[in-house]
Amino acid sequence: MSLTARSAYAQTVSSIIVQGNQRVEADTIRSYFRPGPTGHLDAFQIDEGVKALISTGLFQ
Repeated sequence: MSLTARSAYAQTVSSIIVQGNQRVEADTIRSYFRPGPTGHLDAFQIDEGVKALISTGLFQ
């Protein structure tokens, strides 16, 4: 999974590219990341999404 920033110093993410997944669908992985009102993810939302995804146990 990679998070693509709009520029090298961006504080938000505009897309999530999922790579290397074998058992879990990309849309399932993306569903754990909730963009803010602007439609982008900030550092807090990314952190929360990663924590939620890891807590599922799907990647152990």
